[in-house]
Amino acid sequence: MRLFCLLLCLVTAPQGVWCQVQLLESGPGLLKPSETMSLTCAVSGYSITIRGYCWNWIHQPTGKGLEEIGEICYDGSTYYSPPFKS
Repeated sequence: MRLFCLLLCLVTAPQGVWCQVQLLESGPGLLKPSETMSLTCAVSGYSITIRGYCWNWIHQPTGKGLEEIGEICYDGSTYYSPPFKS
């Protein structure tokens, strides 16, 4: 089963503000439970440290619905869903 990842940018940007989000995946794509995957997100044209916003990592296993991996908030705090904690 191949793991497809996407970043949902649930941010309401002020009118006229443009931002670009780029997801960079590394690793084999198919992982065993003990293996590690790295996800990097690059954002331009918008500050991810604006108070009150969080950015979420979401994945969708083949044939299943969306599942949250975790999130990082403007203050640097993080949350990881239990299946993705290391």
